[in-house]
Amino acid sequence: MTRVKIPQDMSTKILVECHYRCCLCPEHSRIANIHHIDKNHSNNQYDNLVAVREKCHSDLHSKFEMRRNITPEQIGVFKQKWTEQCSNLEEYLRYNDSFVNQFYYINVHRLETIFKSITGKSMITKMPYKYSNSKGSYNSLWNNPKNSLNWTQLLENRSYLDDAVKTVMSNMSTYNLALIELGALDATELRGEIVHFSCQFIGRDIPDQTELVDASGMIEGPQGTMRREILDKLNDVIFEICMLIDPLYMYSDSAFIQFSENGFWNGIALVGQLRDGIGSNDGHLLRKQLILTPICIGSPNKLLVSSKIRAKGAILEDYELLQLTS
Repeated sequence: MTRVKIPQDMSTKILVECHYRCCLCPEHSRIANIHHIDKNHSNNQYDNLVAVREKCHSDLHSKFEMRRNITPEQIGVFKQKWTEQCSNLEEYLRYNDSFVNQFYYINVHRLETIFKSITGKSMITKMPYKYSNSKGSYNSLWNNPKNSLNWTQLLENRSYLDDAVKTVMSNMSTYNLALIELGALDATELRGEIVHFSCQFIGRDIPDQTELVDASGMIEGPQGTMRREILDKLNDVIFEICMLIDPLYMYSDSAFIQFSENGFWNGIALVGQLRDGIGSNDGHLLRKQLILTPICIGSPNKLLVSSKIRAKGAILEDYELLQLTS
């Protein structure tokens, strides 16, 4: 029986529609193979292909009666039921609840764009108090002319911005960042979308005072970045999340607050570019890098479902989708 390679668009369709999870497993482990249901490797029709993990694939080809001995008809049923669940899973996992309250940082620049797209009105022009000499920036992280408001005025601005964030969150849905890390959602299809996160990050978020070029908030050296990275052993890839911090447009209720280098944070961010095939320091592994722009960052709410994936040293196969839906 001649083996015919599965067309790329067909294999992609099979994998994406099952969120890269095995259709046969109760725990829906991450897949490693695509199985031909009728065992005819030249039959690459959609109805004859199913995504399964390596162990389940071995079971399907085993002739021993003590193995699972699943019939082709049963495989078709498993596939249909799981893909139907996945078609609803994405909507179920979209987040549409106003969980924001007193975020530490708000990216006024990005929030304004989204607020205007939802309400048709400018958020910035209605802020209770304006910063002197702001020139379009709303940086209150350092003691400079843009941080010229007293604490009462800062808190009133803060309350106003919190309400603006809640308006945005109550009128849009967001995706869970951890689902992208697990391969359950395709990052290439989410550019321009909003993700929510409640997880650990490594790296420094903003520069020290000594790194500022001047009081305008310009900095020397690389942009402040918070990172997450996990090892995908199946594909020999390090998947990295880079959240770029632009202090020029960041608002904070404190000029002194700074994230820890291994902090646990929640918030929402805009999905940007997915850079593929970047060389890693490991020599043989490729690095995929997803760029995020934060809109809000704060400390985790205990009521939120938090990702159990560590910011560094995590291996993809150690984590299951069920941890995120419980």
